[in-house]
Amino acid sequence: MREFEYQRHGTTTLIGNFHVVTGQLVAPTLGPTRTEPDFVGHVAQTVATDPEASWVFVVDNLNIHASEGLVRWVAKTCDIEQDLGKKRQTRRAPLARKSPDVPARAQPSRPFSCSCRSTRRG
Repeated sequence: MREFEYQRHGTTTLIGNFHVVTGQLVAPTLGPTRTEPDFVGHVAQTVATDPEASWVFVVDNLNIHASEGLVRWVAKTCDIEQDLGKKRQTRRAPLARKSPDVPARAQPSRPFSCSCRSTRRG
């Protein structure tokens, strides 16, 4: 059996958000990796720019965008104490209506909304 290891060969990852109205890049993150902790840190850094605001992040289906770490960070930041359940084993989000003529790549992005005005800092 042959193992595969993904190598980035020195590329840099840019994780960024655009303010919908102004088009301004908000709290960009540059780094050598694109991992779950990188994305959670980026979301935390972005929210920290205005902790009292309501945030909506629209993301694609990359695995780090629906990670357990992100869910736990949102729950902690928003003081959600209910049972979070278990992460789904499937990789794709279910669609309200599945159409056989819509290719898999044309499926819509999933919005991530954090509208919990937290009093926590940092």
